[in-house]
Amino acid sequence: MTRQSGWALGAVASLALACGTPAPNKGSGTSTSGGGTSSGSGSSSGSGSTSGSGLDCTLPATIATDMTLDGSCKPWIVPSTGTTVEGNAAPTLTIDPGVTVAFDSNGTLAIGVNAAGGLHAVGTTGSHITFTSNSAQPKAGDWSAVVLLDNAAPSSTIAFADFEYGGGIGAGSVGYGGPQGALVTDSQSASFQILLHDLTFTHNAVNGLVMNGWSVGFAPGSGNLTVNDWGANGEPFVISANQAGTLPASLTTPAQSGGTPAVVDLVDGDGDTQGGGGGSSWVMSSQTWPAIPIPYLLDGATQGTGSQGTQSGINIEGAGNGHATLTIAAPNTLEFRNAGSIEIDPGGSAQGDLVANGSATAPIVFTSFSNPSSPAAGSWSGLHFHVTTSGIAKSSLKGATVEGAGGNWTIDTQQSGSIFLDGPTTVPPTAAPGPTISACTIKDYPSGNCGIIAGGISATDLATYGSANTFGDASNTVCNST
Repeated sequence: MTRQSGWALGAVASLALACGTPAPNKGSGTSTSGGGTSSGSGSSSGSGSTSGSGLDCTLPATIATDMTLDGSCKPWIVPSTGTTVEGNAAPTLTIDPGVTVAFDSNGTLAIGVNAAGGLHAVGTTGSHITFTSNSAQPKAGDWSAVVLLDNAAPSSTIAFADFEYGGGIGAGSVGYGGPQGALVTDSQSASFQILLHDLTFTHNAVNGLVMNGWSVGFAPGSGNLTVNDWGANGEPFVISANQAGTLPASLTTPAQSGGTPAVVDLVDGDGDTQGGGGGSSWVMSSQTWPAIPIPYLLDGATQGTGSQGTQSGINIEGAGNGHATLTIAAPNTLEFRNAGSIEIDPGGSAQGDLVANGSATAPIVFTSFSNPSSPAAGSWSGLHFHVTTSGIAKSSLKGATVEGAGGNWTIDTQQSGSIFLDGPTTVPPTAAPGPTISACTIKDYPSGNCGIIAGGISATDLATYGSANTFGDASNTVCNST
């Protein structure tokens, strides 16, 4: 997909055209006018809705000062033209426990589009907040999303809340080019982490929860996130690979929805997935991906292109002159699309390492997305360690399973191996060592290919890698790259 830069300014400007009686503010300040008018008898004209006391329950186009949605409206309504929370006063929209916010067709609640704004929507265990459709016959994708953008307050919090029938495109509201979801955080310029906990997503059009942006993630304390379904081309959770270390471990989903398996989809920082025409997907800071109950899908693009198209997967390399070590906690499963790979230190500058140490009771499995229960040989590329004269000694694979890899590499070589050691490799603890690889099972690679392939390695060191691991093809375990 081609990602729009942020949110369509023309669409945002159109929000200001709505007019009518101002919605009530609880606390200080007032907000700009919204759609619909109300009478004291509790009836309303236009698109507005009223409470029994005659309050206009349709939210205005822009909330520019602090405002609280309490139980006086059942429900509060976000119009089709949408509502933004932003302004010079850095307003916060507070939603009380038990409140329902209903969205007209394609409606969007956007926080911090062009100016500062915040959202505090915190229910309780027994009194959840509900974000839902305003249709009498609701369906998935009726409304667009709750979105937190570049200028959203990092203190924004959503907790004990239920999202229903969201994730629509939002035509007529604000134009967003990243992955669709009922709840979206997106920034291409700001760095923030949002506290999200005890949330449930149901009747989603595409994805459930989306974290889009290189530096947008979950704040500590996030968790207890449940996605009950997702669209045919969606996933329950989407997040940039560079922020996957902020994921909470407490994720709940069914095994699949509409035939699409449950995964955490790791995308490029700008929201593109494999084949989407976007930039490469990078892990640029040291982090640990937590053990989660569903697989990670490495769906972003790596550096190379070739006959099989853009490779999906990730690059591990520190930003600038920094160093990044990606640690995979055990147990975990990582899945790859066609030609997918993990590129470790792709610049060959000793700035990236991979640590994935599992065991028989807590396995780490690298496998194919297309059929993880029985992966086809060569259905993805593999793990590519770019070894330089300064070594890549911090990298370690122990007790891991690499299966279904060995597809043709589209970077640097036409030879194939499930694990590729590219460069002057020696076995640790020598002066310029390659990675530690031991007690691993490497299987389901194409006949005639190798489990481990290395360049510039002695026969002795190659044999050491061979004897330390188990291979699916005993006649082709380790090979020297030519």
